[in-house]
Amino acid sequence: MLQKLILACVCLLLLPSLALANALTIAPGAWGYDPDSPNREAAEALGCGTDPLFISISQDGTRYRGHRDENMAYHQADILDSGEKYLVLRYDGEKRMMGENETQIWTLLLVEDDMFVWIMGQPGDFRSGPSDPRYRCRDEMS
Repeated sequence: MLQKLILACVCLLLLPSLALANALTIAPGAWGYDPDSPNREAAEALGCGTDPLFISISQDGTRYRGHRDENMAYHQADILDSGEKYLVLRYDGEKRMMGENETQIWTLLLVEDDMFVWIMGQPGDFRSGPSDPRYRCRDEMS
């Protein structure tokens, strides 16, 4: 009986964390371009071994922060929406427009758990094609 009670408590504790396994928990880490990418310049300059993008998410899931070692300027954004495979962001101080009276927003779209692309707009209203994909760097980089 006691074992069943303990198992039930463990399950109740794990269920909320499993439900939160979405882009907010998958996106943090180090990301670089594929060294075999046709975009050789980006792959060489912004690869995992050279200058990856480091992504972090605030504990409350409302803020995104990205930076690269070579460029210590942080890019911060409000997370407007999130789902299993996406984060919708508006960068702090964004002045670029994607339409009349519409400040640009960006979607980080997880194509796979270890690959994402940027797309201007939000799911259901994308305004651009996807960027070159970024890939999760090996554990030793993140």
